[in-house]
Amino acid sequence: DPHASPENRTAEWRVERKSGRISPLVLPPPGFRATHATWGSSGKRFYFHRKSVPNWVPTALCSVNDQGEDLRVHYETSQWKLGHSAASPDEKWLVADSQDADNNPLVLASTDGKEQHILCWPNMSQKTSKRPHQRSTFLPPHTDVDTHPGWSATGQYVHYTSDISGRSQIYAVPVSDLTS
Repeated sequence: DPHASPENRTAEWRVERKSGRISPLVLPPPGFRATHATWGSSGKRFYFHRKSVPNWVPTALCSVNDQGEDLRVHYETSQWKLGHSAASPDEKWLVADSQDADNNPLVLASTDGKEQHILCWPNMSQKTSKRPHQRSTFLPPHTDVDTHPGWSATGQYVHYTSDISGRSQIYAVPVSDLTS
């Protein structure tokens, strides 16, 4: 419910083990939800997607610090339904997939908000059950298939999955020329 009370909108909770204190870590504003959350490698920032309810767009790549403060919007779009993301090892870049079937770029965005690039077009089918010709023969019908992008340990490559070949496969794209 986009108009729910703060405790019912909280996407992630912060628990202090010693004191037992529980407080919201990510509290999306009314009309939004926070999904697909993950910690950056430093442990200092918590990254998540802020999606509008019920239409999903606009959507944004956001983060808060480890106290649930210092909200940053790194990239926002009304064009793509951003679904999954990952921060680079140095946390200077975010890569995100789009969950629009057959029209889903991987978006590369700097965490300072100054640069955005379309990295590539995985053209993942997203849900095999939505496709009249069921492109993916590797997965059973009604299986969610997403690109789930991630980073190599060096930060020089982004990896993702795609079923564009008819089977779900892993791909890697060099990004050092864009992120240097």
